[in-house]
Amino acid sequence: MRGDDPWLPLTPTLSHKGRGNSAVPANIFSVGVDLGGSWIRLEAVDPTGRRVRSLKYPSPTLSELPSFLKKRFRAWKARPRLLFVASRGVWTPSERSQLKESLRSLAKTVTVMSDVEAAWYTAFGSQGAGIRSG
Repeated sequence: MRGDDPWLPLTPTLSHKGRGNSAVPANIFSVGVDLGGSWIRLEAVDPTGRRVRSLKYPSPTLSELPSFLKKRFRAWKARPRLLFVASRGVWTPSERSQLKESLRSLAKTVTVMSDVEAAWYTAFGSQGAGIRSG
């Protein structure tokens, strides 16, 4: 670990291929972030939807998230077009807006929602379970 910065030891990986470090920057189109109470998970995909980077690491706090992602994107040599963040602790519109504002310099389009909302959309889509039945 270098200095007191816990994010510096992170290295770019192509974890789905198991190749370890990569000197060649990936063509990162979008990044999905799942910020939970214990872990943060990132998945980066190229314009075709192919996973090109992923990460699982102990969770930063909400206030540390912008710095964490900035350092991660710098290490990945990436400026994604889309950033989607599903996080614990962002329940109110004000909390979501504040987090979105703090992340807006990292991607062209930033979406923030609670992790519970993201799980619901993943399970049921935008129409909900009741509409899909039948």
